[in-house]
Amino acid sequence: FQAEDGIRDQPRSRGLGDVYKRQLSAGGHVSQFCACELALTYFPEAGQYRTYNVGTLTGSGLSAVGGDGVALQVDQTITEDAESTQAYARFDFEINDNVRSYISGYYSIADVDVTAGFNYFDFGHSVYSGNPFIPAALQTQMTASAIESFSLNKYVTDSPLSPGGEYTDHFTIMAGLEGDFGENYAWRVDVTHSDTSNKANEVNTPELRKFHAAVDAVVDPATGKTVCRVDLTDPGVYPGCIPFNIMGEMAASQAAIDYIHGTAQLGIDTTLTQIAASLNGDLGDLFTLPAGPVSFAIGAEYREQDLKMTSNSDPAVARPVTGLR
Repeated sequence: FQAEDGIRDQPRSRGLGDVYKRQLSAGGHVSQFCACELALTYFPEAGQYRTYNVGTLTGSGLSAVGGDGVALQVDQTITEDAESTQAYARFDFEINDNVRSYISGYYSIADVDVTAGFNYFDFGHSVYSGNPFIPAALQTQMTASAIESFSLNKYVTDSPLSPGGEYTDHFTIMAGLEGDFGENYAWRVDVTHSDTSNKANEVNTPELRKFHAAVDAVVDPATGKTVCRVDLTDPGVYPGCIPFNIMGEMAASQAAIDYIHGTAQLGIDTTLTQIAASLNGDLGDLFTLPAGPVSFAIGAEYREQDLKMTSNSDPAVARPVTGLR
């Protein structure tokens, strides 16, 4: 954990007892389930490879002691930095002996900072033969064995953490009249209106289509340069695509990292308007049953609620995957 403003210092851990997630590695390794001779090939850094060190297996198939696996969610705080402010007020006024009124209001704001987030991780990402980031000797082996691709398990430490924030603004106002007439009757009318606005964002969010386009790198036969395959097969679909080296810890260029990341934004606005009226009493002055006077209560309510959600990536709209393998 790392200290943030308003958060007590906590010791930072790189994995309890040297225990790691063995299915993921920072450099990336070929999945053990790959039906090929490259299974458990590990890429410690750009241009290098060796056999993946699984570590000492534990009772869980997910973890191992030691080895080349990773400890997830390092450098995160156990709590988030949050600030909130609330205010409440109420006023009552007697109009006359039989009628009373009131008005009340509540206002609150809450601001939460998520000081870290997740690195992006990917299970079974396909790396295709001909990718110029594949080490030369390994590419020769793939060509000789007619291996078209392999599946890579990768904890993308190149991808920065994804901090974010959430801001909520809310108010409620209520007003009403109540009174009585005669000795047995009471009435009441209330009006309520509330509004809540919630805004959230997360920076450094991987845009998965860009990621898949950037990782699928090839050599441009016309120039000899490393390019995104989609620039040759579907030019213009992913403008500005920069090849991303997924093989090796921190192997990607900063330009490629910047290309695949963006900011996710979400806004939720809700409003409520409500009008309620009631009348109650007993009819003892009109008639009485053997068990006592007849009581009654009637009421009516009108309620209108609105919800509006906005996002810079509408989940209701399918994203095209033109050009992606």
